Amino acid sequence: MLPTNRPYQLSLPLPLSYPAKHPVPFHVNVLTALPLNKELLLSNLSILLLKVTIITCNGHRFRHDRIIGVGEVQQVSFKEDESIWSIQGSIAGGREGGETSWSLEHVVEVKAWVFSCSN
Repeated sequence: MLPTNRPYQLSLPLPLSYPAKHPVPFHVNVLTALPLNKELLLSNLSILLLKVTIITCNGHRFRHDRIIGVGEVQQVSFKEDESIWSIQGSIAGGREGGETSWSLEHVVEVKAWVFSCSN
């Protein structure tokens, strides 16, 4: 069951460390209060792989997000008894060997994030 404060839940398998360009499997559960058809659901849901750069300078934080991959849905099913759509797929992006997460404490952070959003 999903938390009541969010209509969707994104999960990734552990460990959360993958080489660049390697497909990362994802699973999204979407709770629907109203009936939705599959096409409407998928047209309003995006799974993105972001490269997030955060720079701290003179006490100010600046953030830059760049999309480096878009999720590809491979399987969709509906659990009628719970009104939950279950979506599975994978996402890959970046340059092979070129995308890494690293940081220099209190100065800069570079991270890869998987992000889900609905329209």
